[in-house]
Amino acid sequence: MPDSTVPALAPAPQRHRYLFDESVWLVSGVYINERSLSVDVEGESVIRHRNGCWFNEVTMELKAEASAEYRNLQYKTVYEYTPIESERESSVWHASNDLLGRLHGMLVFVDDTILSSYQSTNGSIRGMETLRIISEYEYQCRGALFEAGKRSSSWILRYAKA
Repeated sequence: MPDSTVPALAPAPQRHRYLFDESVWLVSGVYINERSLSVDVEGESVIRHRNGCWFNEVTMELKAEASAEYRNLQYKTVYEYTPIESERESSVWHASNDLLGRLHGMLVFVDDTILSSYQSTNGSIRGMETLRIISEYEYQCRGALFEAGKRSSSWILRYAKA
């Protein structure tokens, strides 16, 4: 019979810097569309703390030619987070995406990983994303977006502090 005890989590290898520090992160990786076709993607995430709020402006560009497979080659999302006191907390967030509209979600810190889930205002779009510490200045990101109950896209990204 398997051991049913859950091992205690070790502390994160270093403290989270993403979101906590005002900074610029360069993003690179692969975007996968609803037909499982993949293309390189590049962008940046700019984090600012102002007027009692935390902001994250993310811009991404697909490195493909415009076609029926890739209708939108660029997009921008501006996130607004309730400030987070420590890595042991969770936070709600709201975002405006130029393609998806208004989104709202929650994030939580679990050891070396940031977990985030979200949905559109009307609930027709849902998604999830993880950011895992690789080193003090690098994160690994995995995510997926669902529309009408089907995977619309997914991504495999690397965030590197500029």
